[in-house]
Amino acid sequence: MPTRLAERPPLEPDISAGEGVLRPKKKRGPKPKPVVEFPEALEDEWVDPPSFPEALALHMRRHGDSCNHLHRAIIRQGDKTDRKTIQTWVFAT
Repeated sequence: MPTRLAERPPLEPDISAGEGVLRPKKKRGPKPKPVVEFPEALEDEWVDPPSFPEALALHMRRHGDSCNHLHRAIIRQGDKTDRKTIQTWVFAT
């Protein structure tokens, strides 16, 4: 099956290969943290907060998760949940 245009990496000129030759751009920045099925908590003791947003934020801190990392960990191929949904849940206070 051919790759859809949106899935193809952007191209940039390859100076070492000569004029007119393009190669895929390398992604910039640090590589994403790997997803671990049952991560160890950074803190072993906690007091459960009264609200869902506070509890979610607490446990994300305990496991060193960001909203983006948690989204990558829980979303499967084809799911429609946006990463901003988790941000909305955390900052709903």
